[in-house]
Amino acid sequence: QGGKPCQAKTGLKVAHRVFISSLIVLLRSLKWVIILFILLGLAGTGAVIGYVSALVKDEPIRDRNTILTKMNENTETSFMYFQDGTLMGQLRSEVDRRMMALEDMPDHLIDAVLAIEDDDFYDHVGIDVNGLMRAVKERLMNEVTQTGGSTITQQV
Repeated sequence: QGGKPCQAKTGLKVAHRVFISSLIVLLRSLKWVIILFILLGLAGTGAVIGYVSALVKDEPIRDRNTILTKMNENTETSFMYFQDGTLMGQLRSEVDRRMMALEDMPDHLIDAVLAIEDDDFYDHVGIDVNGLMRAVKERLMNEVTQTGGSTITQQV
């Protein structure tokens, strides 16, 4: 019986060493996973910054007056309300435009827009292949009159 306590202590030491070794491996792995995520985050941020830079590289830098002029050009009337919902006032544009729900528009207005913009609106699935091919041909041939090839669905 004298050998059993010694074996138990040895077993505990081995288990302790295995636990510590496993913990060290786990912490090292976790460190590399964190480093990998940081590097991927930095690479993603760099890619987004590069993409946005490519989009705006040809945009002119506007002066303060141009920006203020654009800010004050209202395309439709803006309404301001008090906190309780009552109308405080309006900021009108040169033309009094207001948003309108599709249900409130007369059918003949919808028909007129479709006749001009997308005559085959009810006949295609959102893409007018013939119109696209025609527009590509006109563009490649550098024709004087170029028609659009997109449908209302593609524009929205």
